[in-house]
Amino acid sequence: MPNSPLGIDYDCLQFPLREFYAIKTDAGSVHYGPFMKLPHDCQELAICCLYYFSSLSLDFLESLTNCCLCNDMEPLILLRIVEVLQSAYKAGHVPISEYIGFMVTQVARFKVFPEKFLVEKNHGNVSNRKTFKSLTDAVFGCLTQMGDSCIMLKLLCKNILNEMSLKPPIDNFRGLLRMIISLDTRPTKLLDEDIINLSKLLCRYMVDAASCISEDPNVAHRFNQMSIFDYYVKPCIILFFASDKLLLLVLKSLDYFLMEDCILLPSQSCAKYGFESSSRIHAVSCILNFMHNYVRLHRSLSRNKAAIEHILLSIQKLLDSDKHSRSLEERSRLQSDLDQMTARIHDFW
Repeated sequence: MPNSPLGIDYDCLQFPLREFYAIKTDAGSVHYGPFMKLPHDCQELAICCLYYFSSLSLDFLESLTNCCLCNDMEPLILLRIVEVLQSAYKAGHVPISEYIGFMVTQVARFKVFPEKFLVEKNHGNVSNRKTFKSLTDAVFGCLTQMGDSCIMLKLLCKNILNEMSLKPPIDNFRGLLRMIISLDTRPTKLLDEDIINLSKLLCRYMVDAASCISEDPNVAHRFNQMSIFDYYVKPCIILFFASDKLLLLVLKSLDYFLMEDCILLPSQSCAKYGFESSSRIHAVSCILNFMHNYVRLHRSLSRNKAAIEHILLSIQKLLDSDKHSRSLEERSRLQSDLDQMTARIHDFW
């Protein structure tokens, strides 16, 4: 019983038990406790005991969060912790704000390796993307069981946007986007303020995703880089289906990114895009071509014709500018790519 002497004594165990899971030091490093070294059956027993705390404290949840983010955490144990915490939440043992924080943190800070899909064939590399997918799927499943999706979206959105603003790795950013998508509807239920903030973050993310694609078409085709780009950017397309305003704001941000050096830098390719206008042209062109390939998005794109035309004009101005030195071959290639893209876009106006 929660208010019985035994129940009170049991709840008081949370503070010393933090060291059993994980403790963050004053220096910011994490010290993992004995839990990580236990056999699986002992870990299972320790996890089951979490359910019987009458109310999980914020400090104890932080300890569990850090423990779950350990690179050595077994996938099945990680998913089991999420499952038990969901049961504890349903029983009223976990405050909703703390539980939301736990889930957002798991998706935002899980260390995916390698950081991007391999662009070269290297069978010696090991990936934990399947574990990350299982984690995100489990989190999305929990979210759908927590009540009205519109209310949940409002509760989650600030946390998600805050994590996005910290420039997480691209896989984590994609996971956060999928959290929004799992709760949003068409038309979007996002608040105007959230749409404005999200548009800036989406532009940065899409440009960063474009860095996966080589400017050499042969290399891009050889290593299937367009499918990697599709994997990262498709969640953005789904959000654009739900909100014309979000699409327009992203298009305007892309235009601004083209013309203003170092104003909007992608999280992982700052130097490349800050100083090379050719790379910025390549990134924006990849994004526009990708959008155009989605037939279902054509109607939304046509409603934002003026913004797209302005982007094409900005690209042409960059190509005509004497400020950026380019070889004749490079300029010719970029101009040819622009002409082809312009013709394709104008075909469906």
